[in-house]
Amino acid sequence: MSNQAIPYYLVVPAAGIGSRFGSDLPKQYASINGKPLLHYAIESAASFDGCVGVVVALAATDTYWQAPTGLNKPLVTVAGGAERVDSVSNALQWIAANTEADDVLVLVHDAARPYLPRGDVERLLQAASQSDAGALLAAPVADTIKSGKDGVVTATVDRSQLWRALTPQAFRLSILQQALLQAAEQGVKVTDEASAVECLGLQPALVQGSAANIKVTLPEDLLTVSAQLDAVV
Repeated sequence: MSNQAIPYYLVVPAAGIGSRFGSDLPKQYASINGKPLLHYAIESAASFDGCVGVVVALAATDTYWQAPTGLNKPLVTVAGGAERVDSVSNALQWIAANTEADDVLVLVHDAARPYLPRGDVERLLQAASQSDAGALLAAPVADTIKSGKDGVVTATVDRSQLWRALTPQAFRLSILQQALLQAAEQGVKVTDEASAVECLGLQPALVQGSAANIKVTLPEDLLTVSAQLDAVV
């Protein structure tokens, strides 16, 4: 089976307001070359033959949403939640109700990651399809890392085993649903899907992705991703 033929659903939690972005406009709708970040994120992660559908979780108050044109993939929206985990859970519920395959892969991708190298997704799909624990894109930490307290350094941390978690992250539907449910029942605060799966005692595969796959957090990040996107046009 080729990488592109591996079936998967794309889930994009897009109900956040991006408070650190400092704009009345949710950051996923910030525009680059006349197109919102959210459209770039959806199109880049859904462009493979294996994508059988896209589920976008939106805030109830979202008045900006418009589906990307020319996507050529089935796309639905579901209600987002107060937290990312709630939005992802709602999207998974929709998928579970509309597919008979509980082992189908689900790729969860940040709404504000517009630059996603195609080769990274190909390798992620391949790794996730071969493991019940799933896989995530990640980048090795390059900077020297310090721990600190009260404004002073307490130690220099060994970075040789440290990775920055990126997205997409890919897991089988049933595993991810189980992981998020257990985390909620145990009151575990999860910041990404992999951390929930880890709570099941599983070890997702690390797939090295491009460090240029950055999540837009501040307005100045738009300049960086704009240059990256222009370079691949």
